[in-house]
Amino acid sequence: MTAIWLPVYAPDPLETGSLGVGFLLNPPIILEACAGGMGAVGRHLVASVGEAERLAGVGVSVAPVRSPRPGRGYAVSAAAAMAAGLAASLALRRGALWGLRIAHLAEVYAGTGLGDVAAMAEGRFMELRLAAGAPGVGRVEYVVIENLPFILAELGEMTTSEMHRILGERLYREAAPRLRRVFEDPRLETVLEEARGFSLALGMLPRSLDEELAGVRGVVGWYVKKKLLVVVAERGHALDVLDAVSSMKPVRGAGLYWPSGAGYTVRLRRSPVAIHATGASW
Repeated sequence: MTAIWLPVYAPDPLETGSLGVGFLLNPPIILEACAGGMGAVGRHLVASVGEAERLAGVGVSVAPVRSPRPGRGYAVSAAAAMAAGLAASLALRRGALWGLRIAHLAEVYAGTGLGDVAAMAEGRFMELRLAAGAPGVGRVEYVVIENLPFILAELGEMTTSEMHRILGERLYREAAPRLRRVFEDPRLETVLEEARGFSLALGMLPRSLDEELAGVRGVVGWYVKKKLLVVVAERGHALDVLDAVSSMKPVRGAGLYWPSGAGYTVRLRRSPVAIHATGASW
């Protein structure tokens, strides 16, 4: 779950990406991917999978096992690109880093993301994207944070390309100074404070919702990414905060998540060649 981000574009798409900060959360997105075998063509969950298939030069299919719908802010497109890239790497007997870079390139070319693949591949708990680029090219570090409950609530739908088109230059003006403060003081409290200000300044967090959240007991902080509300609660107040958030407008559905230090995992199945790619929600 990205909190603040700053797009970085370079002539080399492997060096294109974003600076930023965000959270890896459980329960994870789970996808099933198949490459190079029967049924491996034509099931493109999101546009990034089609790009991964084109770049890898092998038929790829990705289907949800447990996943939110794309376009809400959960980085489903990045998770699907990772599943496709990793499945292709297995089918072609290439390394995992090759597959992750295919996923990064697929996101860049499809316009569905910039830094999500690197953050999900290399981050844990609270990730910091200190240098833009694909896995192995950019620089991602992470900070272990307290195991506090996160409530994620959908407010609507917005694609990444639509978001960047609407926000324009305001994104750069608001992100740069806030990321500077976060990188100088990478504590959860700092990130939540700056992320709230960031989403308010960009109009992603409605003022009425911000005022309502300020009156909820047991809330540590909150922000909005795209159309996804992220609320961090105190331990012992998870269910109370979840109930409060669920009753707010325009919330369409809310769920409970926790910080993850596991990263992504891959499980293999035989005939056809398929994998379960499990990555924490981002």
